[in-house]
Amino acid sequence: MFVWPGDLLANAAASLRGPVQDYARFIAHVMRREARQDWEIAEATRQAMLTPQLAVRPGWLDKGLGWNLERVDAHTRWFFHGGANAGRYKTFAVGDPQRRRGLVVMTSGGGGTGVYQRIVRAATGRDMLAFDL
Repeated sequence: MFVWPGDLLANAAASLRGPVQDYARFIAHVMRREARQDWEIAEATRQAMLTPQLAVRPGWLDKGLGWNLERVDAHTRWFFHGGANAGRYKTFAVGDPQRRRGLVVMTSGGGGTGVYQRIVRAATGRDMLAFDL
């Protein structure tokens, strides 16, 4: 058994481990698809994930089920999630369901937040308002 730096107890918020490819596949499954396999996320669940359940900053930032939702413009809302383990590993994932595009960044350094912010900026051409929280 490998003990990750900073791990004290297993918990849902910080003990999920997986490669970037699996996280990217998950992002793709959260996007709308016409034909779904029985094992994929149900449409009702997907809708609940991407529907505001709680207003954090009314007008631009909400919480869905498991995702943060950022309003990009009047017709577009992106879903995203960020995380950190032991102050060393930083992860950020963002999806644009209208365009069916997503991005996952995983870093292994304490400066990872600045790295993923620059990558998101370069890939999307915009700063996310969530970076200011």
